[in-house]
Amino acid sequence: MNPRKNQLPSSYRDPAGFVFEENGIVYRQVNQCYRLHYDHLIASGLYEKLTSQKLLIAHEEITEENLEAYKILKADRIPFISQPENWCHSQLREAAILTLKIQKISLQYGMTLKDATPKNIQFIGCRPVFIDTLSFEKIVIEKPWVAYRQFCESFLAPLAIGHYSNIPTNRILQGWPTGIGLKTSRKLLPFISYFNIDITLNIHLQSAIIKNEKHSQKKQISFSEIKHNDLISSLQRGVETCKAPKTKEHWTHYYEEAATRANYIVEKERIIRSWMNELPMFKTGIDLGSNTGHFSKILAERSSFTIAVDNSEASIEGLFSEAKGDSFKYHEKILPLVLDLSNSNFTDSPPSSGIFSSGPYEIVLALAVIHHLIIRNNIPSEYCIELLSKLTKNILLLEFIPADDPLSVQMREDKDHVYHEYEQSMTEKHIERYFQIEECIEIGSSGRFMYRLRKK
Repeated sequence: MNPRKNQLPSSYRDPAGFVFEENGIVYRQVNQCYRLHYDHLIASGLYEKLTSQKLLIAHEEITEENLEAYKILKADRIPFISQPENWCHSQLREAAILTLKIQKISLQYGMTLKDATPKNIQFIGCRPVFIDTLSFEKIVIEKPWVAYRQFCESFLAPLAIGHYSNIPTNRILQGWPTGIGLKTSRKLLPFISYFNIDITLNIHLQSAIIKNEKHSQKKQISFSEIKHNDLISSLQRGVETCKAPKTKEHWTHYYEEAATRANYIVEKERIIRSWMNELPMFKTGIDLGSNTGHFSKILAERSSFTIAVDNSEASIEGLFSEAKGDSFKYHEKILPLVLDLSNSNFTDSPPSSGIFSSGPYEIVLALAVIHHLIIRNNIPSEYCIELLSKLTKNILLLEFIPADDPLSVQMREDKDHVYHEYEQSMTEKHIERYFQIEECIEIGSSGRFMYRLRKK
């Protein structure tokens, strides 16, 4: 085992240790400098408390001769590593609440979180879990929370701006992936945000304090356990009041509109179910252009783990909110993500996106997707099919919407020029480079077609 050689590129900031991968297994090295904190994490019972409640990813210690390392930990594997900029507002909100919950529990065991970044959280389906075992350190109770400012910049500020300014939160995180400075956040927030006492205390007031500290000697405030808990309560109230942006997006009502077309959804679902029932169970699946997840749930019936991808945060917000309900059967089987496929670098091999690094997937749904890429986003048909081939391991279920379909016509009317030819015969020609066409069926009398394709 050679940890340094196999160290993951993203794991380099923490002197306490790093993550590495060997033979498909994820490990974490604990360096000697973190020994006292790690021993306290285990001996105090905090690790057992958090893992038993599924708040912290579990691990096992590996016996390995390594002079540099204090411990080598084998971590439970996360099905898919997502990035915060691909989360909807409520996913970031749930990650923030989990971080505060863990900080509050840690205080009871004489520990604190030394950092508070969304990158310490991953989702198993729709359930958030803390993944950074080395974020815990023994607390000096008289000192303020060392990760307080990072929490405000990485969690509270994006949530507040999304809530008060009605901006999709994932776009905020794309612009500020490491957090928004409080001075900038203060400028972006509208005046009404001052009426929220917890936003005022933790963003507006803190921004002013930071500014004044540059011109005066910094005063060290003495803390206590009560003050730490009061701070957590204030942050939690602030986070919980930041509801998802209210955006009116056409595609969130897609199924309502589609249902008006003579049995279109019913027939489409019948075809997809019949094809899936002819195939063995899948380990991994992805629904591209999932909207609010109707077909993602059908895919999850046959797949151990499903990723639901859409470029509309409102649609993913709807799916994630539904997943929090008690009646939702796929809470840990469906991971919703906000992702615009048209932003993929089509000349990369594979394109630079998280869904590619974790692929290919045994089954891929691409329902009413490629006409958006070709007509609306000017991406050549052959590039679209090549992209789908890189994501597909075995089966691709592809819906083709013809150029004379009302939706295709509407897209062309919204544009001055359509740069690439879009017709069924040409698309089939590109398909046959990568796939075997097993079946092609018209969806009722809609003029739209479903293809069952097998990767060559």
